[in-house]
Amino acid sequence: PERLLCLTFTKAAAAEMANRITSTLKQWAIESDEGLSNLLKDLQGYIPSDEKVKTARALFVKVLETPGGLKIMTLHSFCQSVLKRFPIEAGITPHFKIIEDSDVKILLNEAYQKLIHTLKSDKNIDYLDVFKSFDYLMKNTPENDFDSMIESIINGREHFIELLSKYKTKNGIISELRKKIFNTFPFAIDSFIDDEVAFKTNVLSHIPDGFIDELKRLFLLDNGKTSAKKLDIISAFLSSDNVENKFDIYKTLLLNADNSIPKDCILNKKSILANPSFVDDISRESERLFQSISFINSVKVFKATSAVLDFGLTLNHIYDNLKKKRGVMDFTDLITTVKKLFDRENISSWILYKLDGGISHILIDEAQDTSPIQWKIVDKLTEEFFTTGSTEKNVKSLFSVGDRKQSIFSFQGANIKLFEEYKQHF
Repeated sequence: PERLLCLTFTKAAAAEMANRITSTLKQWAIESDEGLSNLLKDLQGYIPSDEKVKTARALFVKVLETPGGLKIMTLHSFCQSVLKRFPIEAGITPHFKIIEDSDVKILLNEAYQKLIHTLKSDKNIDYLDVFKSFDYLMKNTPENDFDSMIESIINGREHFIELLSKYKTKNGIISELRKKIFNTFPFAIDSFIDDEVAFKTNVLSHIPDGFIDELKRLFLLDNGKTSAKKLDIISAFLSSDNVENKFDIYKTLLLNADNSIPKDCILNKKSILANPSFVDDISRESERLFQSISFINSVKVFKATSAVLDFGLTLNHIYDNLKKKRGVMDFTDLITTVKKLFDRENISSWILYKLDGGISHILIDEAQDTSPIQWKIVDKLTEEFFTTGSTEKNVKSLFSVGDRKQSIFSFQGANIKLFEEYKQHF
């Protein structure tokens, strides 16, 4: 029994499992040979040998005599036990304390107030970038959504830690973000990312020669209301000297109200017959304008995400310093610190060997609610399973169960897709 590790999501679930197992084994210990044989047959699907019946009857006493009892616990409890065993290797104080969620909220609020106070003071040169990010969020977030956004940043600190672990620095994260957002845009140069007006000016300067004049000529061939509206738009476009206004007018000329490309040509049949090849010109220009607007929206996403990252990483840094001063850790720290410990090349193999020496079977309950970083810990724990494999005397196994319909912890980072991905991985 001491070689079995069962990981579940809540302490209540862990206690329920332990109680069920104890109750079942207790029944086995006092059952008649025939009764126990029938119970094992129902469980396994075949008639057990006398030796198997004898082994099953002795399990209750074996469990009672197991040092520390059965290892049925939450992943957080398991990580806590690892850190208690290897505090020096993890770089933490050996006598750390775990703070509950209520204390976490108090400490996070203290970190938030400290950051806001620093940003408001005159001595915030070191926080100039963060000040700009906070100012951007203040100006571009609806007032009713601002508090919930800050709460999301606070609750998402596991994601910030994971990003830092992967990309090392804030600049490394933002550089990768820039690549992912702008790699499909051929015109995503820094000057355009930093200056929306300059980009819009560039878009307008590349309108094909004679394009507006030809549109005007073709609309004049028709006396309909739609063509009349388009002619008014062209007139407003030609008379405008403001780049922002001119760009917005141009959008209404070629695109729908939601900035999508119209399914049908903006010209009527009579106008199309007057210049059939011009339909392709309109299509190409509409696509170019659509891509330009997509770029502008992507810039907004990039700036907002960068601001959230900047503010969130700084807040997390202040929060971490407050915890270190008090010698405490929160539940997120348990997971991330063990993940870092397992990722250390010079020490992780020894620690995993020490742990694997006492674990042969891992069972994961409620796997649909396991977050990416938690799956990585499980992956590390089972690494030796697949390296050394099972032997006749030491059979190793991994068992995982979950129900995608019951996944309710996405707000804590759970990703149901990973359930299938890790199934294939293992």
